[in-house]
Amino acid sequence: PFRGHGPQCIRDRGDIDGDARITAADYVKIKNHIMGKKTLNNVERESADVDSDKKTTAADYVRVKNHIMGKGKIEI
Repeated sequence: PFRGHGPQCIRDRGDIDGDARITAADYVKIKNHIMGKKTLNNVERESADVDSDKKTTAADYVRVKNHIMGKGKIEI
């Protein structure tokens, strides 16, 4: 669940940037992490692991993308 705002708050799955919404900004953060362009911090990685497999992978990326596009739902 979302509690507070900023890099060290507890966040919902899929809400990587901590703004209490799952948006394209979250999608971009996961994509950049997977592509090695920018590393997520521990809180961001936990939020990005939407399938709860202890890894941030393309599967998480696709689930966030589908959620944003209305093709799937991330259960919080």
